[in-house]
Amino acid sequence: CACGQFSNGKGIGLGGGLALEYGLSKAFIIGFSASYANASATFVTAMGPAVPFRTSAGTISTAPREHVFLPSLAFGTGTLFAKVYPFASGGKGFNPFISVGAGIGIPAGTRFTERERIVNTPGVYFVDGTIDHQVQDSTIAVSTRLSLHIGVGHDFFLSRAWSIVPEVNFDFGLNRVSNELDLTNDPQYSLNWKENTISATVALRYSFPPPPPHVCRFPFSIFQ
Repeated sequence: CACGQFSNGKGIGLGGGLALEYGLSKAFIIGFSASYANASATFVTAMGPAVPFRTSAGTISTAPREHVFLPSLAFGTGTLFAKVYPFASGGKGFNPFISVGAGIGIPAGTRFTERERIVNTPGVYFVDGTIDHQVQDSTIAVSTRLSLHIGVGHDFFLSRAWSIVPEVNFDFGLNRVSNELDLTNDPQYSLNWKENTISATVALRYSFPPPPPHVCRFPFSIFQ
């Protein structure tokens, strides 16, 4: 199968998760998040007119074509992080933060589909009568993903306990999530990937009330 060489791909996916945070001070928080995110992407590469095509008139011709690689990947990720509030207003005013951390992602989806399609040539078809057909449908050997996390966001307080927290994050992949060779078994065409993600999130946060102040009680005696 002459499937071409794919370099970079991109995609948009949805995700969600939960986080627990512990405030060491008004300016510094540590926490852990558990999340699931769709990490699928689309890779496209142009191919030469190397195979015969049938025209609508029944003659054989050639036409430009391309292959589209569609991995359906997903990761469940645990992230340890710290948040720093440089202004630490602690109220309803200006309260931005910077978060940094490290994550480990376990693959939760590992299938891929590869398609072949004729481009910019009306009236020309593959021998099966289509202009877009499936070439492969299989699985990818995906490994655990290690990443560094950095984000910026802001706390918008709705009440003493509730706040809305929008955040923009960048996660930089530290390791290659796949080193699998394709069907040609040629290292030139290996699935040798790293994965970086940019995400925009909105969280609804509940802050537990602080413990009541400790009151010291001193014993006393009545002397007669």
